[in-house]
Amino acid sequence: MSVSAVQHCLRLAVVAAGLPRGTCMHTLRHSFATHLLKGGTDIRTIQTLLGHAHLDTTMIHTHVANAGGLGVASPADALTAVRSVYFHPSDRQGFSLGKNLATG
Repeated sequence: MSVSAVQHCLRLAVVAAGLPRGTCMHTLRHSFATHLLKGGTDIRTIQTLLGHAHLDTTMIHTHVANAGGLGVASPADALTAVRSVYFHPSDRQGFSLGKNLATG
């Protein structure tokens, strides 16, 4: 697949998703690096994956991850998946995954 074909597919996806104008392949690169950093990946590993010779260049790609909260994630953020599990008093079996077993 050619670079222009990938860029064309991305443009179509951007329009379909209602993303802001100017979203491009480089935006995906920044997002990739930022998500890796927020997920706990070591900055040197990200540097290697992006092919950067200098750490300063990698830090530019991940600058958004350092905004707010001093780059520290709350342990409560990891509980997102647990929020869909709850106990309903009428459910004698215990836990339910996302639906009330008493009413179906």
